[in-house]
Amino acid sequence: MNYQKIYDSLITKRKNKPKTKGYTEKHHILPRSMGGSDDSTNLVVLSGREHWVAHLLLYKIHKNRQTMYACHMMAMRCEERGIPRVRNSRMYQRVRIECAKSVHLYTSKKGPANSQYGTMWICNIKLKENKKISKQESIPSGWIAGRNKWKKSSYEVKYGGRKKLKEPFYITDGKKDRILYWEDQKIPKGWSKGKTNNSRILTEEGKQKIREGCYRKIGTKYNKKGGSYKGHYSGL
Repeated sequence: MNYQKIYDSLITKRKNKPKTKGYTEKHHILPRSMGGSDDSTNLVVLSGREHWVAHLLLYKIHKNRQTMYACHMMAMRCEERGIPRVRNSRMYQRVRIECAKSVHLYTSKKGPANSQYGTMWICNIKLKENKKISKQESIPSGWIAGRNKWKKSSYEVKYGGRKKLKEPFYITDGKKDRILYWEDQKIPKGWSKGKTNNSRILTEEGKQKIREGCYRKIGTKYNKKGGSYKGHYSGL
């Protein structure tokens, strides 16, 4: 079967007689994934059924990854609507029409058509109550804008309300380094911003303890004791 001839016939038909009524979709004659552009010369308006058939024909013609992926993504639209697979072009068109209706229904309820238009939530932290008021009203005393402001977020529960610095920085006392992560942390006396070039200076006693296995090396693959001193040792 000459799939290229069938495809060209479909495109020529819609180029000469564009579909103007009912549900339509724009189709790239040469897919963008294969070098096609968004120019009007490379676009044609098809019905939902014709669009699905056109991509099946492209796959039959080229049988490459790009055309296969396009068919897969079109089929995924149906899976999102609860249909396990696309059985035919009519099924694809029906799903796309239902999807378009649901989107229109959602967008049409924005603005004055929405029952919640012109209202806002406020809450009372002491009373632990929420309520809606008109945006034109002033917020009563003891109330603030928002909902459930008395509830702690997962971040506050985990870190107790502490705030992390946007850019943590090193501090040093000339011998060892530390990193400050939190906004409420202050630089201790005798310390300053920066990082020493040789922050891990070991005494002879410390080196002997490492050789004896008293300190455990952190960050090695098997956490073996001892070894050459290249990383961070706990207890120092």
